[in-house]
Amino acid sequence: MNRGRFRVGHRYRWLSGFSGWADARAIEALMSDPEVVSIDIDRIAYPAITQGGALVGATIVQSLGVTGSGVTVAVIDTGIDTDHPDLASSLIAEACFCDDAPGPFGCCPGGGDTQTGAGAAEDDVGHGTGSAGVIVSSSVTNMGIAPDASIVAVKVIGAAGAGNFSDVADGLDWVITNHATYGIKIVNLSLGDGVAYDNAAASPCTGSNTADAIAQLKDLGVSVFVASGNEGFDNGISFPACVPEAFSVGGVYDAMFESVSWCGATCSITLCTDQPAFADSFVCHTNSGSLLDILAPHYQATVPMIGGGTRNLGGTSISSPYAAGQAALLLEADASLTPDQILSSLEIGAPMVTNPDNGLSFPRTRVDLAVAQLLAVCGNGVLETGEVCDDGNTTPGDCCSDVCEFETSGSVCDDGLFCSTGETCTAGVCDGGAAMDCSASADPCNAGVCNEASDACEADPTNEGGICSEGDSCTAANTCAVGICQAGLPTDCDDLDPCTADSCDAVNGCAHAPISECVAAVPASSDVGRTLLALMLLTAGLWLGQRRGVRRT
Repeated sequence: MNRGRFRVGHRYRWLSGFSGWADARAIEALMSDPEVVSIDIDRIAYPAITQGGALVGATIVQSLGVTGSGVTVAVIDTGIDTDHPDLASSLIAEACFCDDAPGPFGCCPGGGDTQTGAGAAEDDVGHGTGSAGVIVSSSVTNMGIAPDASIVAVKVIGAAGAGNFSDVADGLDWVITNHATYGIKIVNLSLGDGVAYDNAAASPCTGSNTADAIAQLKDLGVSVFVASGNEGFDNGISFPACVPEAFSVGGVYDAMFESVSWCGATCSITLCTDQPAFADSFVCHTNSGSLLDILAPHYQATVPMIGGGTRNLGGTSISSPYAAGQAALLLEADASLTPDQILSSLEIGAPMVTNPDNGLSFPRTRVDLAVAQLLAVCGNGVLETGEVCDDGNTTPGDCCSDVCEFETSGSVCDDGLFCSTGETCTAGVCDGGAAMDCSASADPCNAGVCNEASDACEADPTNEGGICSEGDSCTAANTCAVGICQAGLPTDCDDLDPCTADSCDAVNGCAHAPISECVAAVPASSDVGRTLLALMLLTAGLWLGQRRGVRRT
């Protein structure tokens, strides 16, 4: 039986599947195999193309010394210009998975379809070089968002400018294997399939190898940022941005332009025009819909180009590494952040930008507020970003809690300043309570006045050591000491009766409760015992005598 021709492409390590090249008969044979759950036709992955640093607050964060140090980002793209002076110092590892045609050859630099090590991700298109530059460019004039972060470059797109998602899945599979080795905490995917998806639960957004890999990475604590696409869809975003575990990124302008027109796939037609294009406004060709998560700067970015120098680029391919770079800044500030915490942090104080074509609004990332909140020091007496209050300590009970938030209204507090008791917190202020009674008649140990500084009654030196009552009937010989009635010896409530339970109540004093079915044992040697015994004998004697006196003969 002719089962067709099939050549295996990739055997994934962590994903339940494989890829390859097959003719129609081979596909039919695979479909009839009970071990095969599903077959997906491979999709084409297209590249989706730093002055926005000020817009998102990255320049402020860098001035605080937070530059992405210690954080590694994997850029899965066309590769990277490995010796570009703005990028070379950041590159720590390379890999390539590029199988662009049937046969033994591929589009990796060495001519094969798989390659790792130095030179494996050499860029022959320039797109990946630009994406990586948005994150880590060390140029003084075009500083990346996280210039001290590290880059792992994974090439999945060759010189033709398009690749296969089976290669993307293989690249993600490699990242899963090596994320701990290189400390990869962020992945950037500035690519998509050019189709609109509005259902995250449908294939390929869920169930595909690429989607499964992104989900596994998130479970491992790795955040995956994906460009939403540049086709101008208003009712959906491209794959893999639509994957539920991915963070999809659309674009805004980082400055004002009089007019900006955007091409379609071949630039033979104009897709849309923004006229004028205001700073921080929605870029008209950005794919959006209910699945879009966030926005970041898009146009225009000055980025490194292959062969040296720079060029200007735009597109959601730029927006995605903008967001990835901000995530690197957050992780330097707090390495424990989870992917979901990173996304929510990027939305702190973020302005909402509306797509006028569908009326939907999305948060445009602002990393400075998030990092400032992470770096805030509670208890230093300075009200910083993220703090509601900071009174110079982290001791609870003064209406500013140990995490610098207002304590619950109505909770007990001590204002420390006024002669009052029973104060409670109200909107972060310790207020209310009753005036402290320091009258001499109420307490013979104090002088009848309250000391505002100590929030206590002043001691009466004339009565130091004098007798006083602290209102406890279970103590005796109470005396004044430093203005306070100090308890004396405990009251002895023992009534020497073994058939009573002795206790003391602070209000009513001693109490003696009878013990049921209790018989007191009387020692024979006691006087009472001897008296009772004598009486018993005397009575018995009289009775015996009487009996003897009436006996018959």
